[in-house]
Amino acid sequence: ATIAVLWSQPWRESIVPADPARMAFPLLSKPSIAVLPFSDLSEGSQQQFFSDGMTEDITNDLAKISGLFVVATNSAFTYQGKAAKVGQIAEELGVRYILEGSVQRSGEQVRINAQLIDAVSGIHVWAERFDGTTSNVFSLQDQITAAIVRELSVSLLPTEKSSLANNNTNVPAAHDAFLIGWAQMRLKSFESFKKAKAKFEEAVALDPEYGRAWGALAELYYRASYRDNYLGRLKFSESEIPALIEKSLAKPTVQAYCAKLFQLFLERRLSEMPAIIGKMERLEPNYSVTYTWRGILAALNG
Repeated sequence: ATIAVLWSQPWRESIVPADPARMAFPLLSKPSIAVLPFSDLSEGSQQQFFSDGMTEDITNDLAKISGLFVVATNSAFTYQGKAAKVGQIAEELGVRYILEGSVQRSGEQVRINAQLIDAVSGIHVWAERFDGTTSNVFSLQDQITAAIVRELSVSLLPTEKSSLANNNTNVPAAHDAFLIGWAQMRLKSFESFKKAKAKFEEAVALDPEYGRAWGALAELYYRASYRDNYLGRLKFSESEIPALIEKSLAKPTVQAYCAKLFQLFLERRLSEMPAIIGKMERLEPNYSVTYTWRGILAALNG
């Protein structure tokens, strides 16, 4: 199948610049950026999980770079489907740069349009179109991340270079299953949790070394444990969790560390939590949940 050309050069549109004096938070000395939810231009409405996953993946890649300040995905997704102007969004989030774009998928073909905007000057810093397939989608995402790093003159530490090169799976179908499961887990209903569990299990069946999916499966267990009788209805057993966490930590991701922290928290092994939080922070310096866990630990310690 082929993809029709829908690239309309939106960077030619005028932008009302953001006013630093109206920023919700003072601009930092290092570049600050928010990745807005990429629009889904695919036919039908079955590919939203893919464009949302693309947004999260790019955000997660940028979050690994200590030379950037990256707004959390949850904050950026509040603008999904809204008509807010770039300058207004930048002021409300306290960032200078905005990345926005679109994803169009037809069968195995993928087209990504992305543009980077300096909201303070109102200038389009960079814009490009990327064409490929689901089998090389990680390469397309890497190209976008590399372009942002280049345009913002950010230096990467050696550990950050190796971290960015780790896509965690090379099986497109496993990645698809993970993204669908992740989107379902966000909905928080029993039916959505049931679908998420099935999709995470499908992902690890397709790629038994997919650490991110193992971590998400363990995290789903802990999220379900806070909801009335979800665990029993989902046929989750507490005895499964150590093995899930062990498998997820074989190829560590922030999802794996988050699941491990849930385990330590519930078992009141507080003295072990700082080390895991530190690993999470080194893996993705901008990951917002790291700060949540720091706050929880501080509260527990008085």
